[in-house]
Amino acid sequence: MLTVALVAVVALVVLWQGAERRVLQAESRVRAVRDSLSATTHRPPALDTVTAARVTSNGLSEAKLAELRRLGLADPERELEESLRGQVALIPMEGTSGSRMQFFHVVLLPSSNQAWAYFEDGHVGGTMLVDYKVESGGAIAWRRLWWAEL
Repeated sequence: MLTVALVAVVALVVLWQGAERRVLQAESRVRAVRDSLSATTHRPPALDTVTAARVTSNGLSEAKLAELRRLGLADPERELEESLRGQVALIPMEGTSGSRMQFFHVVLLPSSNQAWAYFEDGHVGGTMLVDYKVESGGAIAWRRLWWAEL
């Protein structure tokens, strides 16, 4: 009995470490995309300082937030993230071992209608670039643009 429990604990530790490794890989890729986006934006340094002061925690500009509020989203960042988390049909991989795929990290990209998301089921996972369209009244439609298995 003790041996079975020990084997189960070791298996859980190995699975947990694998999931943590995949999260770190996804976060690294998100940082790389953010760095790439900022490196490809050619603005005078003075404008970068002004723009940085007007960007929210998830990366949406004040202008983007105002546009989304005008379309009916009261809390755009929260509503977009919650909406994407509910769109598991966008995930092109099936869960393994009876588990279910879900989104864990969502990064809304500034000044665009796109988001970068990390998904997994605890065993396997991937990253995805999606775009969204917000209709008047706040209805949100999502479309997968690109994905990769990690």
